[in-house]
Amino acid sequence: MTSSSTIRGLSYSDDVKLLQGIYEELHVEERINDGNLTVNELVWTTMILLSEGALTRSEIQKGLSKFLAERSH
Repeated sequence: MTSSSTIRGLSYSDDVKLLQGIYEELHVEERINDGNLTVNELVWTTMILLSEGALTRSEIQKGLSKFLAERSH
């Protein structure tokens, strides 16, 4: 992974660690355990963001934050 926290591909362990860090910051595990989010929804949304070109930590976190905020309404 580059020093700019950019996703290169999910086959890289640093990329998985980057996603884990984002998920931890957004408290997704608690949301899943509370029934407010499914793993499938999280993975689907993450993959959509990546396919749309969100490759930096900031872009991914912003996209997931928006998704989670929309779900909470």
